[in-house]
Amino acid sequence: MNPQVEFSNLKSLELLSLNIGKAWSDQGAFGNLSKIRVSGCDNLKALIPLSLATSLVHLEDLNVESCKVMEEIVYSTEDSGEEIRLENILFPKLQRLSLRSIPKLGTIIRDSKSTRIDNEAEGIDSVAYKQPLFNSKVEFANMKELYLRSLDSLQMIWDTQLLEKFDNNLTKVTVNKCDNLKSLIPSSLCGSLVHLEWLEIRGCENIREVVSIEESAGQEKLGKIFFPQLRFLLLYNLPKLKRFCAGDCIECPSLKELAIKNCGKMETFISDSLPSHIDNENEEIESVNKTPLFVKDKVKFPNLEALTIRSNEVISEIWHGDQSSTLPFPKLKSIKLDSILSESCKFSFKFFQRLEHLDHVGISSLLMESLISSDEAHDIPMPLRKLDLDALPKLVHLCDEGVQTCKTFRVVEVLNVSRCERLKSLMTSSMCFQNLTTLSVSDCDALENLMASAAAAKSLQQLTEMKVRNCKRMTQIIGNNHEAECDVETEQNEIGFSNLQILTLHDLCSLGKFYSGNNIIRLPNLEELIVNKCPEMGTFSHGTVYTPRLYRITIKLKHDWLIDFPKRARNDEVEYQRLLEGDVNTTLKKLWEDHQTAATSSQPNITWGARLAVTGRLSLFAGWLRILTLDIMVNNSDMLNSGKVVAVGPGARDRDGKLIPLHVKEGDTVLLPEYGGIEVKLNDKE
Repeated sequence: MNPQVEFSNLKSLELLSLNIGKAWSDQGAFGNLSKIRVSGCDNLKALIPLSLATSLVHLEDLNVESCKVMEEIVYSTEDSGEEIRLENILFPKLQRLSLRSIPKLGTIIRDSKSTRIDNEAEGIDSVAYKQPLFNSKVEFANMKELYLRSLDSLQMIWDTQLLEKFDNNLTKVTVNKCDNLKSLIPSSLCGSLVHLEWLEIRGCENIREVVSIEESAGQEKLGKIFFPQLRFLLLYNLPKLKRFCAGDCIECPSLKELAIKNCGKMETFISDSLPSHIDNENEEIESVNKTPLFVKDKVKFPNLEALTIRSNEVISEIWHGDQSSTLPFPKLKSIKLDSILSESCKFSFKFFQRLEHLDHVGISSLLMESLISSDEAHDIPMPLRKLDLDALPKLVHLCDEGVQTCKTFRVVEVLNVSRCERLKSLMTSSMCFQNLTTLSVSDCDALENLMASAAAAKSLQQLTEMKVRNCKRMTQIIGNNHEAECDVETEQNEIGFSNLQILTLHDLCSLGKFYSGNNIIRLPNLEELIVNKCPEMGTFSHGTVYTPRLYRITIKLKHDWLIDFPKRARNDEVEYQRLLEGDVNTTLKKLWEDHQTAATSSQPNITWGARLAVTGRLSLFAGWLRILTLDIMVNNSDMLNSGKVVAVGPGARDRDGKLIPLHVKEGDTVLLPEYGGIEVKLNDKE
């Protein structure tokens, strides 16, 4: 900008996609600027001259992004010999700094100690400087938020020599895709980050640890790492991360959420190993005794509520199973464990049973054969209300077969089980799910039934919704285990789900019936029954089925995703069958017989559940329909679809209220287009 141009009252400035090599002259009046945004200026090597930077005393927000050749933010003019003194603090009111997609940026302002390094020999197309982003010349005492993304040349963020007097108000730090970083925070800085609430690190390929010991510390012990206000700690996609820090212990009294995702080499959260171990990619941190991810008495997060660990290959143990050890997370409410694939990883529910506030457990892709082993305390209910089990390739039972009575899941209200291909039993008479309200089971191909016996079903009196999907070997929902049933006296030989409102049976190719025994099935509150893609289901039960509030069965949904959201289905996306004689067994038997008849006849195939209620206008008929019920013969060949009219309504009325009679009657055969009215030719006649 021309030095003669002054914008003394300008508060916000944006420079976007400009082909300029210089943004400012050495002089100018911009003293009231509070916000600067620069983006897409690919010829700028530096942004603000030093003489101008010292006058930006009101700058609060600085955002620089997508500047391909920029190497520094503030620069000294050539041959001027300018030196900034410590008392001339840059940007004293700066609160937010965002630097993104600036591949050659190494520092805010370069000093005489800066050393340029060419990284091409290491296969990195960038330039790095042996100098931190914030050096002795830069102190942003009021900065609250720091965002760094895709700074390929950045090797250090903070100066390690002058941190003892470092004063800051940082509350949020986010670092993403800065691949030259090997660590983030020097240990001497931890004591200054007293206001830090949010720390997020993503996609930094070479980072080994978050908190590092400075080289000058040598063999000295780090002591305690303490972040008094840290509430959220997120570590994502850090393939070389081995630990968070080294030291005697780490304490975060305010931490609420900890997420460690796709940090496949992270062996432990804190260790005593020297920094040299971290730099060696092929050397494990603990060479003699494998330690848990969270070491006993060294990790103290007393108010942690949510813990997520995903995709780790080397964890030997998540925490100590020792009942006498101090709980590192006594107030934990939710824990999700996903893709911890180490064969030697030990996992025990003992730890969960000691967590009084635990509400949700999600387990996915772990190598475990059962949740509760015979040597664990199975007579103590766990406090959790939701349990998600997904993709557990070795899981065979929830409880070992030797367990006589298991009260562990007594409080669980929501149970979701999916993709457990070896699971053979889910609910047995020895297990108690007396508070379960929602049950969903899918893609468990080894399951032959959901409940081993009528006795196993008796504890499900609070169940309101049950969904069973895509279990290839399942032949019935309630098994007919006579030995188990003899152990429990059922009242008048009845099985009741007194609160069940929604029952979904979808894509169960071997399912023959809901229950094969003779007990009466009572479903007094069942309002929605979906039976879709169950070609072998010829009846609901051998005994009487009592469903006073059910008047129809959903027999076909156009899209599979509608199974989860049936109420969102349009009229043309769903097919129903009204109960024949008000009985589920009679209706299912009739549908199954129709299917079998069609399969063995020469007529076009009739899809299972081929009765369709249509309300609206059908272009083949003159007039409006109120109710038209058809037996549909779905043609899978090149022949035309046709149907037989089995019932008609009185028709619609015109504007004057007069009845418009229908042009079809019961017993007529009609042609049915697939999607709407079309021209049809039979024997060369339209």
